[in-house]
Amino acid sequence: MNEEELREYLIEKVNINDEYKLNYLMDRINSEEIQDYLEPEHIEHINSLTQEKEDFMFKLQFNRFNLIEKKDVKNSWSNDFREYKFSEINIKKIFKIIRDNKVTLLRGSTGCGKSTTIPLKLMSEYKKIVCTQPRKISTINLAKRVSVLNKTNLGYEVGYAVRFEKKITNKTKLKYVTDGLFIREIVNSNSNLNVINSYDLIIIDEAHERSVNIDLLLGFINTNIKRIKSKVLIMSATLESIKLVNYFKCPLITIKTQKFEVEEHYLDEPVNDNYQMTIDTILDILPKYKNGNILVFMSGANEINKAVDECNSYLEGSNIKVFPLYGNLDFKNQREIIENKNRKVILATNIAETALTINNIRFVIDCGYVKSLSVESETSISSLDRIRISKSQAIQRKGRAGRTCNGHVFRMYTRDEYNSFECSPEPEIFKVDLVPFILTCSSLGIVDVMNYKWVDVPKENAVQKAYDYLLTLKVIDKTGKITAYGRKIMKVPLPVQLSMSLIHSYENNCFKSVAIIAAFLESLPIFVSFKLFNDEEQAKKKIYEKFDTSGGNFYFYLDLWQSWVDNDFNIKFLEENYLRVSSFNKIKNIYDQLLKIPIFKNYKLVRDVNVSGSIEESFTYGYFFNTAVLTGSKYITPYENNECFISSKDLLVKVKPNYLIFNLMIRQNKIYIVDCLEIEIDDLMKVFKKFN
Repeated sequence: MNEEELREYLIEKVNINDEYKLNYLMDRINSEEIQDYLEPEHIEHINSLTQEKEDFMFKLQFNRFNLIEKKDVKNSWSNDFREYKFSEINIKKIFKIIRDNKVTLLRGSTGCGKSTTIPLKLMSEYKKIVCTQPRKISTINLAKRVSVLNKTNLGYEVGYAVRFEKKITNKTKLKYVTDGLFIREIVNSNSNLNVINSYDLIIIDEAHERSVNIDLLLGFINTNIKRIKSKVLIMSATLESIKLVNYFKCPLITIKTQKFEVEEHYLDEPVNDNYQMTIDTILDILPKYKNGNILVFMSGANEINKAVDECNSYLEGSNIKVFPLYGNLDFKNQREIIENKNRKVILATNIAETALTINNIRFVIDCGYVKSLSVESETSISSLDRIRISKSQAIQRKGRAGRTCNGHVFRMYTRDEYNSFECSPEPEIFKVDLVPFILTCSSLGIVDVMNYKWVDVPKENAVQKAYDYLLTLKVIDKTGKITAYGRKIMKVPLPVQLSMSLIHSYENNCFKSVAIIAAFLESLPIFVSFKLFNDEEQAKKKIYEKFDTSGGNFYFYLDLWQSWVDNDFNIKFLEENYLRVSSFNKIKNIYDQLLKIPIFKNYKLVRDVNVSGSIEESFTYGYFFNTAVLTGSKYITPYENNECFISSKDLLVKVKPNYLIFNLMIRQNKIYIVDCLEIEIDDLMKVFKKFN
């Protein structure tokens, strides 16, 4: 298809008659941006004829966009669209665009500095800035990085706040926060808008990830925009930008700064299992190219640990270092990845897409999969599935290379397979338990969730189920408004079940014990991987013999804690017992913070008494809907009527009590329940009467 044929096609088939629009599309025919303006069938036809580069079919889900040539938009509520393009960060022009509009969307390619340079530069224009992040690790790392760039101590002008941890002062001008913590600050303020209006500029970063918290923030801001005094800057990768421009009717700033080429390599034929192909590719690259680090995207920690062992066996005696990188890795190990000067092979989960930047990545190997946790709304069963990544994730992974020199991405799938990928990941709001979301909505005064102005409206059956759950627990009333009990729950920064258990433990004089168990449940896993030992089962047995395991996981956690206390919180004790130092530091931090929550302020006047029975009763209140009853060789959950089995990793697996509550239900080859606690029928009936 030559230029004239393409022009005719656009006029006749796509019905574009406006000369400005036509020229605009012709100029961008090889660009991913054309996806914003054409229908999917037209893109497919053009792509089949032109055989242009792989990202040509990016963002097929968007309908043709109504582009109108106008002067610069002064009013963000105009129906006009204006895109400002920069090949580098032009901060003065960005200042002006943000200043002239209530909401601005900034689209930045990987490595353009949108999360670091732009917030730092904006500190000269705005006295108080908050920048939200979807993950704790990226929140802390960004604050550390920007404080170095700002040449000030962390926590002074640049700081961070995450759940149970913060480094800020009254002089902090730029605060990085997790989006969940920012929402909680809004909910727990006297007026929902007080927190928002206390900032001069609100930055919502990584908006393309579309987590539930991000969607909640976007919806709340969009609905209340006329009452919000702050400027709002939404930062996104390419994926959701046009959708968000339409949603907010705001200008778009695009920054593309990638200076180096990244050559793409695809498989010739599809393979059923690309694990060995991935290992072979690593070992092919190392001798062929004499320098440059390798970043390998794999789907999960188990696969990564296996690959680390295999690579090390091949590379023994060389100066090449192989590192794993996943969410539960100690900060000490994360720092070593960044600071080690040897040539490196980093085997990572999708955490390396955004949360941690590693220098001198010349090669990326992409397995094309990710582990995704979802919850079935009908059954409340969680499943951790290995699924295909989206095109946007593939592009994000590719962007890890080519930052400092030309690079390569080796995709462990064919070009045809890539073309079949979804354009973007499914928004989280469609695949998680909506109980926390609905409770937060009620706290914000949002009672008609289905008719609220969301980017994507959640599924009605999942919303209704969450409402029914919270209504039964008397957390909300029949109108959907939050109750006094619900507001009390919202004061505790834990999942609903644990918050309820803590509140009742306070009344049952066993708060200390339940707070410790809650801290453990929020800090799993607590052991280093037993797979590091030659005899995994023997290693587990050796550890468990030292502690009381007769009462199941919950009482085991209490015994571990007390043993650590008796050893003066000594790190050596943890290392000798193969316990994760980072997990236990987190446990201690959470426990200390729970003691400081205002609704528990009189705790020191209360001592834990009759601990055992009180603990069971307290957790039955919180986990009433997570009850399981032994029926023959299996368990039945009365609320969902699910058939399930105690996980082999749970200490009650051989005990098989008649009644129990559990922390998690997960689907594998069967449905398993994890972190179980034996309860008495009397406690169950007592709680049943309370909620009926």
